[in-house]
Amino acid sequence: LGRSGVDAKKDLEDLMAGLSITVPLQEQVVFQEIENTPTNLWNFLYFTGYLKAIKIEVPPAVPKALVHLKVPNSEVAQIFDDSVQYWFASSKSLSLLQNLRTCLRDGDEDEFEEIFRELVSDSFSYFDVDGKKPEKFYHGFVLGLIVSFSDTWHIRSNRESGMGRCDILMIPKDPKNFGVVIELKTHRSRKESDLIETAKRALEQIEERQYELELRSQGATKIMKIGIGFMGKQLEVLSTIKV
Repeated sequence: LGRSGVDAKKDLEDLMAGLSITVPLQEQVVFQEIENTPTNLWNFLYFTGYLKAIKIEVPPAVPKALVHLKVPNSEVAQIFDDSVQYWFASSKSLSLLQNLRTCLRDGDEDEFEEIFRELVSDSFSYFDVDGKKPEKFYHGFVLGLIVSFSDTWHIRSNRESGMGRCDILMIPKDPKNFGVVIELKTHRSRKESDLIETAKRALEQIEERQYELELRSQGATKIMKIGIGFMGKQLEVLSTIKV
């Protein structure tokens, strides 16, 4: 949003004021263009449940249907408000994101965990992470971090790979770089003693369901697998490297 134009910012103001916005309906959202194309941004938020359609129409002589979008509830409205506050307040976020890109590209597990923890620590102080669907929030948060890396990777979310749907796949455009598989899990207090077990469950799912197959089929030879366990504002990260 910070890089979007005047129209996108006006739309955001309307949404935060409880009004609706109208955009062309895009059934295929292109991650690489989310930063530069407000229509893709609003459609992305619609398909991930952060906006709801109150009306869909097909006007005469218009090639695409138009969808009228609105913030669905006060919980999501708070996320919008908190997000804006965070991105305007954080002076170091861009530097951290560049460092995050570098360690993912190079397969630096320790550096990834350190930077990711710092980003979470900074941002979750602004976000309410105790909503009804925390895993959906975490998924959207991580996607929001990496979507600007689309010049280095093809980014896929909830994509069929191996024997299931992986949370996030990052397919390298340059085969010399690492491909990345990310799986996110929320802590199950009745079954798991700590967040290490939660992160382990995420990493085991990556292995058991062979999510790396999609990366291999696209030419990736080096793969970083990341399992992240969340509980409120706490997290644990486990990862493995396969070359």
